This record gives sequence, C-alpha cells and structure tokens, in this order.
Amino acid sequence: MTEIERDELLLAMKSKLDKHDELLLAMKNQLDDISSKVNEHEKELRSISRSVAKIEVEHGSAIQALLDGQVAIFEQLDSINKRLDSDEVTLENHSSRIWKLESSLL
Repeated sequence: MTEIERDELLLAMKSKLDKHDELLLAMKNQLDDISSKVNEHEKELRSISRSVAKIEVEHGSAIQALLDGQVAIFEQLDSINKRLDSDEVTLENHSSRIWKLESSLL
C-alpha cells in the first residue's frame, strides 16, 4: 500500500468517524429533548395527581353522603312497598268479606 492510498484510506475512515460523531451528537440531542419532555410530563402528571387527590378529598365525603342517602331512600322505599303489599292483601280480604256479607243480606 502506497502512502497516498494509506492517506486516502485514513481520510475515508476519518470522514466516516466524523459522520458517526455527527449522528451520535444528533442522537444525544434527541435523547436530551426526550428526557426534557419526559420530565415535563412527570411534572404535569404529579400536578394532575395532586388535583385528583384534592378532588377526592373535597368531594369524596359528599359523594359518600349522597350514596348513603340513596341507600336510605331505597331501604325506605322497600319498607313502604312491603307495607303496601300487606295493606293490599288486607284490603282484598276485607273486600271479599264485605262481598260475602252483602250477598248474605240479599
């Protein structure tokens, strides 16, 4: 190998190394951008988590009270329906007895 060929080979290798260095630098910049964006997203996520926790604390007891009230209403409604069913049976019995009494009078 002549000195000129060697120099040309070295120049070609240096050119490739320079291109690799440029690519590595571009990749490093992209990774820095990604890292920066991830940090921003983490901050935003922490902020959202704090907001959600605050909403849960502020409204959690109110929601629980509403649900408790709903349960109480359903229990009351069930009790009323049972009493109504019982009253309907009693009314039917009375109607039947009145009919028998009226028929015996005629």
